[in-house]
Amino acid sequence: MERTYSKTSLELLQADDWINIFEPSSKEEFKKASNVSQTGRRHWGSCCRVLVFTSAVVTKLGSVVLAREASKPLTIIDEAESEVSDDATTLQTLAIAYAWILISLIAPSVINSIFSLMTSSAREMKYPTKTLVTLALLSGIFEGIGVSILSVAVLGRLSLLSGISVMLAIVPFSSFGEFLNRLMSKSKRGLLVLGIALSVCCLGAMVYFNGNYSLAYLIPLSLLCIGYTFWSKNSPLKLKELKCFYYIGFLRSFVQIPTIVLSIWVIWILEGHDAASFWTLGFPGLGDESQSLIAGLCVVFGSFIVYHFGWMACSLCFQKIGFAAPLAVSSIAAYGIIFGVCWGTSENCVENSDFYWEVPIFLVLFIIQTLISRHVWYENIFPIPIQKALWSRTGYFSVGCEQFLLMNRREKALRFEVKRNQSQESLPTVFTNDSSSSSFGVEDVRTITSCNTKNETNHVFMCTTMWHENTKEMHHLLHSYLRVDAGRLETDDRTIYEGHLLFDDAVTPEGAYNEYVNCFLSLLPSDIPSIKEFITPYGYQLLITLPHGMKIYMHLKDKTKIRNKKRWSQIMYMFYILRFRVITSGLDINNVFILTTDGDTEFDMPSTRDLLLYLKRNHNVGGVCSRVFPKGGGPVAWFQVFEYAVGHWLQKAAENVLGSVLCLPGCFSMLRGTAVEEVMHTYTTNAETGKEFLQYDQGEDRWLSTLILKHGWLLQYAASADAYTYCPSTFNEFFNQRRRWVSSTIANLVDLIMNSSAVVKKNIAISHFFMIYQAMLLFGTLISPGIILMMMGAVLFACLYNFVC
Repeated sequence: MERTYSKTSLELLQADDWINIFEPSSKEEFKKASNVSQTGRRHWGSCCRVLVFTSAVVTKLGSVVLAREASKPLTIIDEAESEVSDDATTLQTLAIAYAWILISLIAPSVINSIFSLMTSSAREMKYPTKTLVTLALLSGIFEGIGVSILSVAVLGRLSLLSGISVMLAIVPFSSFGEFLNRLMSKSKRGLLVLGIALSVCCLGAMVYFNGNYSLAYLIPLSLLCIGYTFWSKNSPLKLKELKCFYYIGFLRSFVQIPTIVLSIWVIWILEGHDAASFWTLGFPGLGDESQSLIAGLCVVFGSFIVYHFGWMACSLCFQKIGFAAPLAVSSIAAYGIIFGVCWGTSENCVENSDFYWEVPIFLVLFIIQTLISRHVWYENIFPIPIQKALWSRTGYFSVGCEQFLLMNRREKALRFEVKRNQSQESLPTVFTNDSSSSSFGVEDVRTITSCNTKNETNHVFMCTTMWHENTKEMHHLLHSYLRVDAGRLETDDRTIYEGHLLFDDAVTPEGAYNEYVNCFLSLLPSDIPSIKEFITPYGYQLLITLPHGMKIYMHLKDKTKIRNKKRWSQIMYMFYILRFRVITSGLDINNVFILTTDGDTEFDMPSTRDLLLYLKRNHNVGGVCSRVFPKGGGPVAWFQVFEYAVGHWLQKAAENVLGSVLCLPGCFSMLRGTAVEEVMHTYTTNAETGKEFLQYDQGEDRWLSTLILKHGWLLQYAASADAYTYCPSTFNEFFNQRRRWVSSTIANLVDLIMNSSAVVKKNIAISHFFMIYQAMLLFGTLISPGIILMMMGAVLFACLYNFVC
């Protein structure tokens, strides 16, 4: 049946005017706030571009300068001279340069060892096999020997320009093992053959013109040792390391530290210096030689900045301008700086007679590097901040940092999925930028044709639970739906949005709509001529088509026919969508997502899109929540603005980094349909004990999140998605809300901690370290009232004691 609603002249507003019934500036304010994350993302992209380029140039210059300082010939000092010239090269000068080279080489290994150890203990439960441990240790030893020889023995025997050129050869030598990759096309294999052959010719010419024939074996030895770790980066054995990615990274970096120390010390001895003087003269006087000090600090901090901001650029989808372009141009910039500053001034830089072979060798090696590492110019489609999804191994080098990053970047980013029907293991999926798929021949690796949502149709059901919202709150909610209705036309993906509003106690005893339903209907735009009404077993259903075609279903619940309260409204739309709409409409449940909102929530299309992207990029994520801003006036609301920033934003960000978010707020979160399907039957359980009442009915969102976590799904926090919700403005409302939230939080945390062994075993994102962290927070929550009372009593006693005395 169909019913048409008449409107008064006050209600017959134009589509552009009705938005400004309340708060005329709210539209622009929300638009400005919602664009803050996008603007910040662009600013970070520009920042990454500048920092990566500058730091890469500084690191490369510092590496060659530091090597030249360590290879200067000793100055013969006459015993009759009482003073030594400032330009004289003493044994202490060389020892200090060697000490800074050692520090610059082991700093990345120390940092990566600490990071990998912390990450592996917090996230990984798979230990490497003996084969993987052996290969990791060998890789670390070879890398340590290679970078030590390159930093001292090779760069020290070459001019500054030749040092820049020889570092370009790291890329072709690192690709030497790619011949073993059976999936490589003939054209790419031919390019590698040509690149390696030309690189060998260029390095041979460099040795010939340089005249130091010891470089004939030192250069290939160092480059082959460094490139060994990348020879099998796309092999099945390398992909098996993903299950213990950080353990392997820790072993590799940990063994590098003593290898580098021993290698540098051996080189010092082989150069004819006293073994003990390396330790007695070098480290005590680290700050005595300004040139070595500056060059060493540039290498240490420059390589650190290049790696981490390059990682950030790839994660923010600014790989071309923030990663590939700066690294490619940095070698040219460093070469040009040396050439311009040192032209004709020193034989260590460049002489006019060497110009005819220095520049051609550099250009050939640069072109080879660009062609072999051309995969870094392909942009990511989704943000992928996970380290092992971007890099083939952990950590970085300080010498040749740019070349290491170019080869370390995966040609195809990985997406991690879970085999729900077999085991709860994180499995990688290959992201490609074309329609071709690739298979590595490993049973636990699955591939997809594309990560782009253009190739598949997504269905987002926006579900809102409502009760007694006021007119202002309804206005903002409807405004949000209209934003999505208009914004979905501007996106180029195949995503269908559909709204569902569930009103509790919406039917009067006489069978009519209550005042809240009529209030919501009166706020509809005037260009909606009619509303279709259907009689249902639970009450009524209204079908509304918005101006741009999006449909909204209003489910009006009759309390005499179906249960009231938010949890039962959630259960109602879960079964309606996943058990009725999915089956009757023939939808793929893997592409079904549920956006949960409250009746007073305000959001927009970019934030909705961001939540969807988080779920699409990682199929192990069962749900994602946004950053929520509280709205309201008065001291209670002002306090909650600060509380949301600390207790919600900071806490959820910490949980997201250390393990998994424990609670997805119902005001604005998106759930995966398959994750909800696994828990929705358990979610219908009636509370029979006091503990169950606190856990089930006092905090519905917290319990639903706990069930999803127990089934092995990851919950994430998306700070790029923003939403606004009205917070309690009076103390009574605030107290009642927190009384429910605190009791539910404690009950669910106790449940997770008591079942921590099963949760850690089933959920790859949660570790024992994370559960200990939650137990400490719970303990602090329980004792905090007593501590506050004790402090108040102590202050009161001190005041009374001073007054009496």
